[in-house]
Amino acid sequence: MGASLPSAGVRFTPATYPHGFPPPAPLISVDVPAWETSFSQPPPSQPVITQTMLHQSLDFAYEPTLIELTSAFDQLPAPTLPDDDSSENMGLISLQSLSDAQPPHPDLPWRRTTRGDPLDKTQKLLLKSMLAASPWGRSIKLAKYLFIGHYLVGTFENPFFVPAAISRQLITTSFIRALRFNTLTYEQLSSEPLTLVNDDGSETIVGWSYLRNRFLDFYITITSKLRKITRGSTSPLAGFANNEDQKIEKISELIVGLNSSDRKQVLQAICRLIKTQAFKEVLWAGLLQPIAELDEGNARLADLHPDAIQTWTGCLRKEIVGVLITLAFTLQIPSDSANLKAPDLHPRIMAALDEMYANPNRFPAFFQVARELPSLQETNVLVMDPKNRVPKYVTDEMGVRRMKTMSDLRPIDVAFTSDFEVPHAQFVFPASSNDEMHISYFTTS
Repeated sequence: MGASLPSAGVRFTPATYPHGFPPPAPLISVDVPAWETSFSQPPPSQPVITQTMLHQSLDFAYEPTLIELTSAFDQLPAPTLPDDDSSENMGLISLQSLSDAQPPHPDLPWRRTTRGDPLDKTQKLLLKSMLAASPWGRSIKLAKYLFIGHYLVGTFENPFFVPAAISRQLITTSFIRALRFNTLTYEQLSSEPLTLVNDDGSETIVGWSYLRNRFLDFYITITSKLRKITRGSTSPLAGFANNEDQKIEKISELIVGLNSSDRKQVLQAICRLIKTQAFKEVLWAGLLQPIAELDEGNARLADLHPDAIQTWTGCLRKEIVGVLITLAFTLQIPSDSANLKAPDLHPRIMAALDEMYANPNRFPAFFQVARELPSLQETNVLVMDPKNRVPKYVTDEMGVRRMKTMSDLRPIDVAFTSDFEVPHAQFVFPASSNDEMHISYFTTS
């Protein structure tokens, strides 16, 4: 893991203290069960339902525990390191504390990620409706998209290999930023906890210590959606191939190229992929499609991270290209043990992109496309349905309802903006402020 962030996502200004200011007061111990990682650890204890530790998924139709991740993207972005990683071993990001004079609210330090869910199905359904109507709802929704955006725009040097403590810190930072945007304080929200009345008349109180543990489920939901869109987009409907056999052959060639130790083959595979309609569909669905769930008008995920989308020359940033290729375009055929897993493949792809972005004159066809992509709009994509993996249905001039086809798509109308803006944006999220808490509030040592 590198020692610094690439120039993407929310910009963090290097501080005099590279890991932020030291905490101004003794840290408050939070004893919650650890997430069992791929490393050897003692088995986590059973989750206990208390007044301060509850937890649930914001996507109630989705059961993460029923999903088998058997592809090259088996490893979730966090945690992939032991939960006892200290701040000295992070070497990932440098974040300042909220204030060098005032400690955070005692509920905000968070030392272990709990994956067990103590709520039953009935409680989850009740919480879903209650959350939507409560002061918590809007900030939680916005925080979720701020959080997932950091991964999709490539804020981290390797988004597929992020320490658990950094993930906890990022979830908390996203929540604090959402509160600030909605002109709320944590004290205001915590004074209005979500109270579930159970069948036996007892009450279960849900607060931040429960909700924060479901952000990673949201990550799984979003990335699963993007993989389904990729599968639909690598079909004859999107012009990727003429039939299923040709599709498998073409994807196999691309995967061989991306996994090659020959840099030239990696470069060729990237140049072929970025020109496909499939890449446009994934970019649209991941970053440029308006998010109906948010209350902020026509906000897109890209609008939450406006300085992470394009370079000063107007090209799609290499971090986004690297993440989307790693995430979506290495998973379309059965796993092969010879292929690299995402945490190892991503650095290889990024090394090739580093060469390309340092020498744009050598790759004119690539950069012609990369300069158009930040301006992508709905008129340029099929808008793949992730469930059925087919294009969006439209009503044509004859009043006939049918699926969009490639002939319906228009050329991309390139809009020139500054590198801190997103073309066609109708919503602007404010730049980052000092909302980050010191990393020691999220480590176990």
